Amino acid sequence: MATLRFVTTTLSHTRPTSLPSYSSSQRLMSNPLSYLRNLMNGQTFDESKYRADSSYKPVGERQLAYFAAGCYWGVEHAFVTKYPYEGVLETSVGFMGGHVDNPGYRQVCTTDTGHAEVVKVDFDSGKTSFRDLVKFFYAIHDPTQLGGQGVDMGDQYRSAIFCQSDEQLKVAQEVTEELGPKFKEKIVTDIVPPKDYPFTPASGSDSNHQLYLLRYGLGESHCAAHFVRSWYKSETK
Repeated sequence: MATLRFVTTTLSHTRPTSLPSYSSSQRLMSNPLSYLRNLMNGQTFDESKYRADSSYKPVGERQLAYFAAGCYWGVEHAFVTKYPYEGVLETSVGFMGGHVDNPGYRQVCTTDTGHAEVVKVDFDSGKTSFRDLVKFFYAIHDPTQLGGQGVDMGDQYRSAIFCQSDEQLKVAQEVTEELGPKFKEKIVTDIVPPKDYPFTPASGSDSNHQLYLLRYGLGESHCAAHFVRSWYKSETK
């Protein structure tokens, strides 16, 4: 990542490696009990509730999709809490598309590794489709913004779909063309053809980044760029 994130407005947020972040020191001090409660939530958070049971038998095939759409906290939160169909089995946040092996969060934040913040979506193709996932991806961020998302600026926050097969590539291209008229500006999402781009999950000291907003009891407004757009809501009623 080429740039650091600084607190510039009430919508921005810092990205620590171990504690939940807030948009300003005033917000923290104004409700210290809430802050302490969020810390405790993080210590006792049960991730297993959001993971597929090892005995799960898919209706179709278990497949993977990889999406970059800005801050991965907000993107993951949207797929876990707002996706309107059954079939998303579990998610994971990490990094993809760079030129450094096994990068850590701090490294991606402060150096030019070429990686994007990515959410891996594990889904049952018998319950939902890659096409539906791509449509939802476009509905929860601004794919016309180049080099960032909302107040989060830098190539690590770029919009991208890392396709895992020629079929995914075809679908991603079709949906992108189909949804183009929904936006006032041209879609600049990078649709990456199948390639051996390893996914490096946020782990070790960064493992608390998994399901971050749920882990610390933070609402979706913490990543204000990620919300379901009205055009999608009207189509999925």
